[in-house]
Amino acid sequence: MEHTITGQAQVLRFNALTIAQASNNLNQISVALETSENLLLDLSACDDIDTAGLQLLAAIRLDPMFQNRVDWTGVTPGFLAKAERLGLSELLVPGKRGSDEH
Repeated sequence: MEHTITGQAQVLRFNALTIAQASNNLNQISVALETSENLLLDLSACDDIDTAGLQLLAAIRLDPMFQNRVDWTGVTPGFLAKAERLGLSELLVPGKRGSDEH
């Protein structure tokens, strides 16, 4: 994971979103949000994503504490295919914010 500040949004780059990293990923997101109003997760280099990783993103999208402050970019065709298989593709579309949109 690498992070940079771009304008008002902090950017975190994840290489993996799996069950092995889920707790650490959530912690990094929470810590980043302590110093930044908005956070962008760059998933363009994320070659390893499993159901736990998708569930983490779904939970972020649905949690009022995170939903309007965290978004992601750089999703791969593999990410989209896994989200589709789990019925989460509409929820996990980058740029979608707020629980009232689903």
